[in-house]
This record gives sequence, structure tokens and C-alpha cells, in this order.
Amino acid sequence: MPCVYSLEVEDVHCGHRDNIAAAAIGLAFFHHPAHNAAMRRDFDSDDYALVAKLRAGPPTPWKWEIYCAGKRLPIEQSTTYFESRGAAQAAGKKALTELLARLSV
Repeated sequence: MPCVYSLEVEDVHCGHRDNIAAAAIGLAFFHHPAHNAAMRRDFDSDDYALVAKLRAGPPTPWKWEIYCAGKRLPIEQSTTYFESRGAAQAAGKKALTELLARLSV
């Protein structure tokens, strides 16, 4: 059975029960040294976008995700959920600012 990865870490399936922490590390591309080097070499802040998405049910359905141009999956996403889209966007904006600061060095 082929591996199927969704945007939610809880939904990672490869035909067997995976360790959630290991799955989270596998999806956290930003923490891989080769990925970091490639992103810094071709860095353009306009290539990064913040999106607030409705990913769960009430009372805290919203999370933020940061996408890079040309990538289908988010390169970073919130580990917590928020009560409102505005709260998710505010937290995501801070995370995007920190990401861009790390990449511009």
C-alpha cells in the first residue's frame, strides 16, 4: 500500500501505525539541513505565503500554514488550533516573519 500523507499529522498512513512524532519530523521539511541550504540559496520573500485554514471542528477549528511557491505541502504549520481565523492569522504572521528572518541570513 503506498504511503498517503495528508496535511494533518494525525492522518499519516503507510499501511501500518506510525509514530506520530516521527511523522511530524518527516513532514517538517524546514528542519532538514539540505532543505535549509536550498531555501537560503534561492531565497525570495515573495515566494512565501501564509494561509489560515479551517482544519477541525469547533471550538478551535483554525490553524495557520506557510507555503512556498512550487510546493504542494506547507513548509511550516501550527501545532495548535485557534478559535478564530484572525487569531490563526496573527500567530501565523509572527511565524512567517520569524521564518523569513531565518532565511534571509
